[in-house]
Amino acid sequence: MKKFLIFIAILAVLAGAGVFFLQKQAGITIFKTEEFKIESVLPEKPVAYFEFRNTRANVERLATTPFWKALGEVNWELLMEGNKKNAQALIIFKLMQEGLEDPKKAEVLSKFLGQDIGMAVYPFEIDIDALGAGDPRVFEDILQRIGQSFYFVTRLDAQAQVAELIARSQDQLGENVTVEDVIYKDQPIKVIKLEGAKIEVAYTRINDLLIVALDKFAIQRSIDVHQDAAPGLITDAEYLRTKDAFIDETDMKAYLNTHYVMQTAMDGMKQLFVKQGGDEALIHEQVEQTFKSISGFKSVGISSLWKDTLNTKVDFHFVLDEMQASVAEYYRSCTNVSNASIKLVPQQALAYQWSNCFDLNYYWEEMKAEFERTAQPGQPSPAEQIAQYEKLIGLTIEGDILPAFGKEIGGYLNTVHLDRKFPIPELLLFLKINDRQKAEKLIGLVHNQPIAVFQSEEYKGVSLNYISLPIADYVSPGYAFINDYLTIALNKEMLKSSVDVSSGAAGGITGNASFQAVNQGLTADSIGVMYLEVDELAFKVSSILEWSNEWATANDQKKEAFKTGAELRLTQVQKNIEEDEQILNAAVAERKEMESRVQAVRESGQDLGMLEKSLAKLQEREDEIRGDIEASIDEALEIQETIKGYSKRAMPADERAKYLDGIIYPLIDCFKTVEGFSTVTTMSEGAMETRIFTKL
Repeated sequence: MKKFLIFIAILAVLAGAGVFFLQKQAGITIFKTEEFKIESVLPEKPVAYFEFRNTRANVERLATTPFWKALGEVNWELLMEGNKKNAQALIIFKLMQEGLEDPKKAEVLSKFLGQDIGMAVYPFEIDIDALGAGDPRVFEDILQRIGQSFYFVTRLDAQAQVAELIARSQDQLGENVTVEDVIYKDQPIKVIKLEGAKIEVAYTRINDLLIVALDKFAIQRSIDVHQDAAPGLITDAEYLRTKDAFIDETDMKAYLNTHYVMQTAMDGMKQLFVKQGGDEALIHEQVEQTFKSISGFKSVGISSLWKDTLNTKVDFHFVLDEMQASVAEYYRSCTNVSNASIKLVPQQALAYQWSNCFDLNYYWEEMKAEFERTAQPGQPSPAEQIAQYEKLIGLTIEGDILPAFGKEIGGYLNTVHLDRKFPIPELLLFLKINDRQKAEKLIGLVHNQPIAVFQSEEYKGVSLNYISLPIADYVSPGYAFINDYLTIALNKEMLKSSVDVSSGAAGGITGNASFQAVNQGLTADSIGVMYLEVDELAFKVSSILEWSNEWATANDQKKEAFKTGAELRLTQVQKNIEEDEQILNAAVAERKEMESRVQAVRESGQDLGMLEKSLAKLQEREDEIRGDIEASIDEALEIQETIKGYSKRAMPADERAKYLDGIIYPLIDCFKTVEGFSTVTTMSEGAMETRIFTKL
């Protein structure tokens, strides 16, 4: 409890003391009943803005979910061990978890935070030259600038005097803290200063909103906004455009000025690369090429509402006329259409994805532009190289290949078989076909390869083409044309499943209970959808990890056995070398003695007889022993390298088990509590919207 009180005291320094401004009646703090919007006290043009409503109810609801409880089983100390930077994050997480799970602490925290919370970050400048120099003081300056550009606003609870009492406690605040009173336009501001620190904490209260910033001038800007002396967030045109797309009565909303972020990043990269040396025009061209796909994007809005499902909405706002022509044309051609591919997906599918924006013509034009940009002098031109390739395959890319396909692409996962030699996914991919004859001509290139021997089978009027692999009869990769789609699967049984669903002989994914739980637009016109049966996928992932760990452990044991055998062999070889060296020493001594005898006989003029032959044999034997030693040394070196290879392991088995049991498996257990997850993406004039539905 002591740690928690200290934590609340720290927060109170930032916000709790704002209750000093509350009127007192009979010793009890009261608030005005009028509710001001948080946007009405914040300046215009933030880089980012976040707002959370109904905080207490949502936090209490989160604390009771199996997901949060499972998250508490994760060994966060193990995850963050060895990294001092993570120490503070770990403390904060533990305090949050402790506060959510302890009713008394949760009550204190909820009264302090209130019902609504807002946070905003405004533009700030960074000295690129100083940053590039790597001066540590620069990072301190950056942190200070960020702090001065940050606002925190909370709508205090009517009983927030709990925080006031803590804030008033000199024991909690410490002797090094001083509080200064400032009046600005008849509005009181409190400024908290910590001795030795460059950053100050300033706050004021406007009605029931407590506004906190790390600079008193930032608070003055809020007062100006409230008194209509400066434009506020509530009148910011880009923010209002983004806000209009938020979910009605949203509990969470977030806004990001992507145009500012990307422009700042692009300008910073240009400046930094130019300072490092190089052609300025070329650098500008390369940086702009990197960002061209996101030019024209103005803002991102995120809103969320938690009812039966967690409903999250992400809106990307853009201006097509400010995009590069090719990118703008890509987005114009990416339109909402009816999704017929869902009639290929069986009821038991665990995952499904479909998109209507796979524009091969756009990607091909981008590739050609890149070929031209990277063309080397003295080499065949990109057009010549393309022509050579087309001649080789007997097809033209723009005349035969691109027209064969539409813009739809996707696939589904049925299951993952874990009762085989290794995990086998039942995976099927599909592509929309515009011209089947051209598509069959392209696939004919694969048929003509000697290593690919296709077999054909008719199934309910559909021709299945597949390859039987000798390694496993349950792996038979193949393809089939089903309706207007080219389907490619890892085995022919999946092709049959899609044929059954498309013909109505078997139920489709729309009959899946988990699919239905998150089906809020999955079958409507859109540019893309995704569905995940998260809990079942989590079980599969857990089983795959268990299989992988068992395989790795068995492999480690084999390596250890081989290593032990190699070490025994190395010991024997080294022993042989020692013995051979002793034999060699004796042979050398014997040969030298014979040389002395030969020399003595030669000097006496006597007949050498067999002495020279004996000397030659001794020399031959000595050379043979030396050869054996050299061969043994080479063998020892080879064995040592082999032992090094056996010793190389990504992670020892006990260490691996520690992380699996302490971090990975508990994290996977969190997702075992999520029934379903889906996304639906649609396109409208100047905006792309993605709705995300999560069934907890």
